[in-house]
Amino acid sequence: MVLFNNVTKTYANGTKALEDVSFRIDQGEFVFIIGASGAGKTTITKLITRQEAFDSGEVVVNKYRLKTLRNSQIPYLRRTVGVVFQDFRLIDNKTVYENVAFAMRIVNAPAKEIRARVPHVLSLVGLTHKAKAYPTQLSGGEQQRVAIARAIINSPSILIADEPTGNVDPNMSREIMDLFQAINDRGTTIIVVTHELSLVKRMNKRVIQLDGGKLLYDKVGGGLL
Repeated sequence: MVLFNNVTKTYANGTKALEDVSFRIDQGEFVFIIGASGAGKTTITKLITRQEAFDSGEVVVNKYRLKTLRNSQIPYLRRTVGVVFQDFRLIDNKTVYENVAFAMRIVNAPAKEIRARVPHVLSLVGLTHKAKAYPTQLSGGEQQRVAIARAIINSPSILIADEPTGNVDPNMSREIMDLFQAINDRGTTIIVVTHELSLVKRMNKRVIQLDGGKLLYDKVGGGLL
């Protein structure tokens, strides 16, 4: 669950990134966040993962109230939120298997659990046959699938995807969105930040549209697109 209640965020240079933004995303929803560059999309994702603090209002992510969250609790919050980055952020000298397993090792998962879960998740994203390959040997779409596998390996309740189709072709974009749908069908909340309005229309999900830091639109369907 994600709750924003009258949230305002202003950066040190005076830019008002968010102004009295309120919305709630319940567990199991599939939501697109759209808007022009500078609309506030990235700020929302950074607030959810506690990379940034906000000035006023309230943000709740799962059981965590971020205004009073202690620094020692931030790693536990982040374990409940997986993030898929546009630039993949894979480790070039590690295989696909090792890239995904690394996300489990940093949370001190037992080796037996890693050996059991990594092949399962690679199967979910269709990359079992690429387990021993390195990122430089993969297509853009395959690299994105590795990034998705890494983001879901620790079973987060929320998955945030920041422009996940920005570096792949249209056909692969559709495949990636279908993969997100399959993950959502398993109960994971999906939040996709994107500029690809054709995909938003195709998926026909809830759309949160921002403009100049303000909430412009929040409804299921195409709306203002």
